[in-house]
Amino acid sequence: MKKNNRDLFMIVFIILIMIIYKFISPSKSENSYLDQLRKKDIKSTIYKKTIDFENHGIPYIIYNKKDSIIIYREWENKIQVNDSIIKPKGSLKLIIKNLNNVKRFDYENQDLKLPNP
Repeated sequence: MKKNNRDLFMIVFIILIMIIYKFISPSKSENSYLDQLRKKDIKSTIYKKTIDFENHGIPYIIYNKKDSIIIYREWENKIQVNDSIIKPKGSLKLIIKNLNNVKRFDYENQDLKLPNP
């Protein structure tokens, strides 16, 4: 009987340690998308705008007919298909150009968190 109690105690203890570790350890998933985005070098044309309804209705822009990035909802109406998109590697600044104007967006200057895709 004591062995069963000891085994149960060990299992509960291990689960408790795992829960505490989950809350204490820094969450890398919050910034992982921005870290991935920072590594990209984008010089292309926007092929399509879409919304991922299976992932909280996240708006995306598709460039190169196959690559995509998440955009903020506030940017969605300011970016059009066939606009040029430029994002230097190492930066989180997005430049959108068309014949009439140049728009600059910055992922770091947003109050909202981007959901992870």
